[in-house]
Amino acid sequence: MSDEINAIVIDALKEISNIATASLSTVISQLTGEEISISVPLAQILNFTEITNNMPVMDTTIFTGYTPITGEISGSIVTFLTREDAIKLVEITLGQKANTSNFPTPEEKEALTELIKISSNTYTNSINTFTQTNLTPKEPETDIFEESKLLRFLKDRTKEDYATKKIVGVAITFTIDYTNIEGTIIMLLGPNILDHIKTELTENN
Repeated sequence: MSDEINAIVIDALKEISNIATASLSTVISQLTGEEISISVPLAQILNFTEITNNMPVMDTTIFTGYTPITGEISGSIVTFLTREDAIKLVEITLGQKANTSNFPTPEEKEALTELIKISSNTYTNSINTFTQTNLTPKEPETDIFEESKLLRFLKDRTKEDYATKKIVGVAITFTIDYTNIEGTIIMLLGPNILDHIKTELTENN
């Protein structure tokens, strides 16, 4: 696929992400009672190592959710935010103080996992609508650890050939305005996403 076609396909993927982020913003605002801002999606065709090297460095403890995607397009959705922001998000969602000494408790982890499920469903539904595919997000795996372990966490859960093959990475940063809670959602999609989008664009022109 030429660079020119790649650019057109990437623009289409950004538009898909924009539609998804608008829906996600509405849902999270309803759940938290706070306005949420979501950045313009950054989409790139990179290999796995390049994508992880471009992830924001937080140098702190982070809460991470990893959601595998099954269907015609392989991939995963990774959501992460600092421990401090995860605590704030739980407090807004549950309407009560978090247990900071033993975070997250089962109830707090369930609340965060539910938000990750909502996010993953929103993005996969947007891709399905545009590409006429049937992608399904699986149950997310969540964990809390030092940011320096994120790369190992992801490598242990993604296909080995992602290390060398070009894949599509879409990064979105969200901020809950009043509280300044900030997190990142990254979609890692197999290279055949480009073919699906290219086919859809061709059929609609």
